Amino acid sequence: MISRSSVLIFLAFCPVLATGCSDSPSSKSPTTEEGTSESPLSAERVSDDEVSSSAAEDFFGTAVIRGVVKFEGERPPVKPLKMLGDESCHRPNHTVQSPRTMLSDSNGVPHVFVYIKRGVTGHYSPPTEPVTLEQTGCMFVPHVFGIQVGQPLLIINNDPTFHNVHSLARNNSGFNVSQPQKGMKTTRTFSRPEIMVKLKCDVHGWMEAYCGVLPHPFFTVTDENGEFEITRLPVGHYVLETRHELWGTLQQDVTVGDEEIPELTLTYSRKRKP
Repeated sequence: MISRSSVLIFLAFCPVLATGCSDSPSSKSPTTEEGTSESPLSAERVSDDEVSSSAAEDFFGTAVIRGVVKFEGERPPVKPLKMLGDESCHRPNHTVQSPRTMLSDSNGVPHVFVYIKRGVTGHYSPPTEPVTLEQTGCMFVPHVFGIQVGQPLLIINNDPTFHNVHSLARNNSGFNVSQPQKGMKTTRTFSRPEIMVKLKCDVHGWMEAYCGVLPHPFFTVTDENGEFEITRLPVGHYVLETRHELWGTLQQDVTVGDEEIPELTLTYSRKRKP
């Protein structure tokens, strides 16, 4: 028979067992490293439709968005860079224009990051092929670029002088890579979406680059004429956004069907407040 003392001991341990069971993993809500379930790219809620379609992985379509980013009004003054203090960078009788004030003869705006801000659902695996950021002629090349979360960023020093690449990321972990010799290579990755990450060289103050980090591959950068193209989009409705370091942002709603190619024109103006 079970004694009365045994029953009392069992009842005394019941609250302890109940407390231990309440901390099972299934009772905890998922969080990010920052301790919140919100996406660092946007505070918008995910709809039920987006949740139901999020199981699709690496799903591409045949739609294409093409366009051009223009500038209207009085053209900004050309600002040459003062590349002084390092004989490896100084080029007599040679002027290098600041990328932020560049315009084409037809007023096209180069170095504009163009991406799908909303409407992309599902998961897209990061490419294993790295995006390359070079330091050539004491300039970052490219000046503006995009990369996927988890995709390698290969940083190369092509100059016979000391460079460093200092990431001023806010959503990602920052880094400061020193490359004192020509030919040095370093690889880094970004773990979270962020628009945009500024990169600079602390040794040469005029050297800057900007990187858009996204969880999907639907982004590009305008060419020297301000033209852009985003390919392999699935059928759907999207919000497209542009980012320029001087002129700010523009947005455009776009609906695309199979093999459809909308032609867009987005226009910056000095009258707009960035």
